[in-house]
Amino acid sequence: MSEREGKVGELPVGRELQFNVGEMLARYFGGTLRRSPREDIDVVIVKGRKATWTFEVKVGQITRGEPPRG
Repeated sequence: MSEREGKVGELPVGRELQFNVGEMLARYFGGTLRRSPREDIDVVIVKGRKATWTFEVKVGQITRGEPPRG
């Protein structure tokens, strides 16, 4: 097996975790879960046609520079 063949792509468990956390947050905030076209936003919660919350779901440790952006 070459190095190229041995690389693992995005693990499905990460996507599933994002979706599950997104569903839980949407239920908590009383909105509807939507996917964002932007890669850096994993979860968008909308009420009607207006986005009310956006989240990035991380698995594992984060660096000090990663948290708040807004």
